[in-house]
This record gives sequence, C-alpha cells and structure tokens, in this order.
Amino acid sequence: MQRMDAKLDLILALIGRLVRQSDTRLALGTVHWSVRGIRLASPHAHPPGTTGSVLLQPSDWLPELLQLPADVLASASDGQQHWLWLRFAPLGTGLQDALERHLFRLHRRQIADARRQR
Repeated sequence: MQRMDAKLDLILALIGRLVRQSDTRLALGTVHWSVRGIRLASPHAHPPGTTGSVLLQPSDWLPELLQLPADVLASASDGQQHWLWLRFAPLGTGLQDALERHLFRLHRRQIADARRQR
C-alpha cells in the first residue's frame, strides 16, 4: 500500500510540475529571506502597511508553491526597479520549524559552494 501511495504522489507531483511549466505567473528572481520575512524586487511600488501574500517555490525539485501572508515594511526604488521588504504573518510552529530547517540547509549549501570555488 505504501508503494502505491508513493507512486501516486510521484505522478501527482509530475503532473503538477507539467501544469506549472505552462503557467507564467510566477516570476523568477533573487530573494533574500529568513523565517521572519523576505526582500525582493517588484515591478510596482507598494506603500508600507500594505497586506498581501508572497507566492514562492522554495526549491526547484518541489513542484508545490508556498503562499505566505505578508505585510510591506518598507520599499525603495533605484529608478527602474522597486525593492520590497516584507514581514511574514505569524506562522504555525510546524511551518516555522520546516522553513528554518530549509533555509539553514540552503545557507550551508551556499557556503559549501563558495568554499569549492576558492
């Protein structure tokens, strides 16, 4: 039974990835994030206090998107692009722990890559 569940999960993940490949609503970009919030580039300015949500794909191997509610803390512009600093709404304990582990692994991988390039 577990093997059948694993196969079904794999098929659903692959179908989700195929559907998402044809969906262009998620823009690629570099972000700086922590468990508390995120800094990202935006084509539009948003005033501090604006409430919304951030839609992320935390990893390329994970086809599911993560939607986190957030508030705009600050914004800045360089004339062409707007930068937003967002604070996540309080997260559940399980989600916060999983996000902390994921970000720690990404950070350690980034450090290891930098050491290899020396």
